[in-house]
Amino acid sequence: MVKISKLKISLTNISYTKLKFEKFLDIVKINNLENIEVAPTLISKNLLKNPYKIKEILKEKKIKIISLQSLFYKSKKINNKKKNIMYLTNHMKKIVNFCFYLNIKNISLGSCPSRNLKIDKKELLKFNLILFSKFADIAKKKDVKINIEPISHKYGNLFLNNAYEVLDFIKKIKKDNIKLVLDTGNCKSEKKNFQTIFLDNRKFINHIQISHKHINKFNINSVKKELLFLKKNNFKKTITIEYLSEYGKKIDQLQHI
Repeated sequence: MVKISKLKISLTNISYTKLKFEKFLDIVKINNLENIEVAPTLISKNLLKNPYKIKEILKEKKIKIISLQSLFYKSKKINNKKKNIMYLTNHMKKIVNFCFYLNIKNISLGSCPSRNLKIDKKELLKFNLILFSKFADIAKKKDVKINIEPISHKYGNLFLNNAYEVLDFIKKIKKDNIKLVLDTGNCKSEKKNFQTIFLDNRKFINHIQISHKHINKFNINSVKKELLFLKKNNFKKTITIEYLSEYGKKIDQLQHI
């Protein structure tokens, strides 16, 4: 990865859903990388409660988790009641404490169930402003940034479907530790220009996910083009190559960039 070696690139374990965590880390090392983004439930259903073994493994392999994702995967359905805000904020406290223990500075937040509520749009905005404001306050105590990932409507998401909607939400909420995950696959799905969004809104972008508009597909030429654009524009923050797969076979192509 000579041409893009200065970028802070990570792989994610959602590209290796059938592999044990240790084997995933071995593949990361083979690709000459040292950073990963992690969906905790793919490692263990109780990982947030018991991070000690993972810390030892990461130290042994000399690999760092730079971000967490899929944090509300398979969480219970909610409505817009106060008790559900408590349920979600309690879960966020567990996530942030886990981050603090492992020195993880970023959370990629996409699948929060508050974004799927079938209620009036104004009420949906109000509920999420209250909730994400509480999330931000919880995360700030441990110096963690929440990076909101836009999720297309095709995945059943009803709120913050594209980068511009997330940017508008960030400006409304006015919390300095809430930023944007700029997802290139989402830009393609939503017919938005990734490069224009990046250049016009760079100060709001804290993490980038490079993906295909169909998350289970991988196009090395597109990945290379997007990485070179980020290098040319001196992007210093974290980048994840996101590709949903059981064994991540196509990821090996990164070695030839």
